[in-house]
Amino acid sequence: MLISSLTLVLAALATLAASQQELPVLELTHDNTEITQSCRISIPVGRVISDSDGNGVIQIRTDGIEVIFEKNSILRGERLGVDADSFEGIGIHIEGAKNVVLRNIFVRGYRCGVLATQADGLVVDGADFRRNFHQRLKSTPEREDASDWLWPHENDAQQWRKNYGAGLCIERSDSVVVQNVVVREQQNGIILDRVTNAELRSNDCSFLSGWGLAMWRSCDNLVQQNRFDFCVRGYSHKAYNRGQDSAGILMFEQCSRNRILSNSATHCGDGIFAFSGKEALGENPAPQEDFDYTRLGNNDNQFIGNILNDAAAHGLELTFGFGNLIRDNTFHGNAICGVWAGFSQDTTILQNDFRNNGSDGYGLERGAINIDHSRNNLIQANQMLDNAAGLYLWSEETPFSETPWGQANDLTATGNVVLGNVFQGDGKAVHLRGSVGVQHADNSFQSAGTGEEGERESVVLEDDAAWTAVISPKQKVEKIEVLPAPETMFRGRDHIVIAEWGPWDQKSPLWQRVGNTGSEHRFRMLPKEAEVVLRFVDGGRTVSIRPMANTDSAVGKFYRVFGGRNSMDFYILSARVNGRSFSMEGVVVSVDWEVRNFESPVDPREDVEAWRAAASEEGALVWKTKNPNLNFQSGGPKQVQQGAATGACEAVDHFGTIMTSKLVMNKGAWKIRTYSDDGIRLWADDVLLIDNWTHHGPTWNEAVLTLEGRKAVNLRVEHFELDGHSVLDLKIVRSR
Repeated sequence: MLISSLTLVLAALATLAASQQELPVLELTHDNTEITQSCRISIPVGRVISDSDGNGVIQIRTDGIEVIFEKNSILRGERLGVDADSFEGIGIHIEGAKNVVLRNIFVRGYRCGVLATQADGLVVDGADFRRNFHQRLKSTPEREDASDWLWPHENDAQQWRKNYGAGLCIERSDSVVVQNVVVREQQNGIILDRVTNAELRSNDCSFLSGWGLAMWRSCDNLVQQNRFDFCVRGYSHKAYNRGQDSAGILMFEQCSRNRILSNSATHCGDGIFAFSGKEALGENPAPQEDFDYTRLGNNDNQFIGNILNDAAAHGLELTFGFGNLIRDNTFHGNAICGVWAGFSQDTTILQNDFRNNGSDGYGLERGAINIDHSRNNLIQANQMLDNAAGLYLWSEETPFSETPWGQANDLTATGNVVLGNVFQGDGKAVHLRGSVGVQHADNSFQSAGTGEEGERESVVLEDDAAWTAVISPKQKVEKIEVLPAPETMFRGRDHIVIAEWGPWDQKSPLWQRVGNTGSEHRFRMLPKEAEVVLRFVDGGRTVSIRPMANTDSAVGKFYRVFGGRNSMDFYILSARVNGRSFSMEGVVVSVDWEVRNFESPVDPREDVEAWRAAASEEGALVWKTKNPNLNFQSGGPKQVQQGAATGACEAVDHFGTIMTSKLVMNKGAWKIRTYSDDGIRLWADDVLLIDNWTHHGPTWNEAVLTLEGRKAVNLRVEHFELDGHSVLDLKIVRSR
């Protein structure tokens, strides 16, 4: 009698379920509980168990055991209401145990949900990590804060886990299986540190403020059919697109022979960020004498069938590697470029779909494919549609040629082949700059470059670039079977909304301030479809609120709060959405500030009187504003001047600003905050409150002004700029 395969599978599942039900039940009530046999874990509802000594609440050191959480059992390290950037400890710690199985686990409120070290054969099947450690972000919709940048370049001392946390972190392990894991409301999803031969399937680590999957020195792994969407920070739509080294998938320091297949990593900082590493380049000390840097990097990886759309920076950043394959991926709407593959060699970019990449590039770095010092790379059968540039290759003098890696590897940009691609509607189809050699054949140029058909108008050559046609038969690229990548339901970077604790999850109500010009504040309520009931408590006399009919973003409903003439009013704005209440307070300052910009005749740190006198000299730029937010960037006073002015100040460096106003302020304590690059001083009625008269990067300073009654206060701000970026901003809020 023949037994069908389905019958066998059902029988096996029934046997497994029965065996799991027979496991003994352990009620978990305290820290440092060691598990020495297979069991089911029961945790009293609402019980909080902190990891007081940092070695794990649940500890597993025994081979071959299986641990399953009972229904409604949640391992909690912190109570609700505690800020997530203060979370510490480990939920479950597996150390030196082989073939351990974790099923259906739920972990909240730790720096690291599960840490597995030297855990060969580990299986994690079904896990929910939610609201573990994540940093409070200082960047706002108006302005990026440089302190939010991540530092993924060092991890040999487990800096990723210790500094940034993770849902699941696996270290120095082989033959691991991770599947059906969900991660939300935290910074990082899964970390693989020196892990080999792992299989990650059907996981969903999305809406995180760091990395969905982070790999360090990890090789020969399979990452297939996972979702790593909205792993992002450092983005404000149409304001700045930095990404700050967040990524759906991060691969650092010699991650090789990995197969990254059919994943979705959309709306991330980078969809995939793969950097060969500081040790590989010789920027860190060599691990031993006579260390060979030849062909050292993230090598021979396969990136096939992934959806890498709508990144704040790059769809795929893959630098200093050899022999990688990028095939059958989708790159749509990435802000800077689809593929940034600096110093890549022997790489194949085959049959990918590039559309609308590079709308927010930096300088000439923009478009579908960008490669600096491209060598022996094959770019074949790709579709290029409406990108800022289709293919941009360049080669100029570089400090990397002096590194041990640069000395060991030929960096000559030659041997490249561009074959059978379609360029349609790209700003420039092919842009070659510097000493670059490319052979080409069978490419199609359709309304590319200058808007005219034809190869000549579509290819731009600069310096010693060589674009050499070769006789080549039409080559047909064979299709390969790739599982469909998990689809994301969102399209467009306007869906990336970053709040104080990370990216908006596209579902939960969010009440967010998105603009502050001093006299007008703007707010956004998310989701757009939410029914909003506004209640306004006016602490002043002339504050008004109105909905905004037209906005630059399709995401959210927008409102504006504004004051009357020559007023300064405190307000509290409340909203109620789907049973959840929000409130936000602010101060609307509708007064004129007189601004004087002038070229610095001296270093203001050495002779402030001579510097200050220049503000009264003929030629100083004098103007008025109601918005004390002067974001000079690298453009100087002319960058920010509003309205009529007298005099002129053409400087972009070495200039000064003196800003004055009289404000009628109510009784109470007021916090005055300044954001400056470079030096800043602030007086209230001739009392020096803020004094940071130094050469510094963008920095917040603050002071509290306490008034015994309502009065007019004379404010004076002095600011100097030496060189580079410059900003001056002032905010006044109620002090708690």
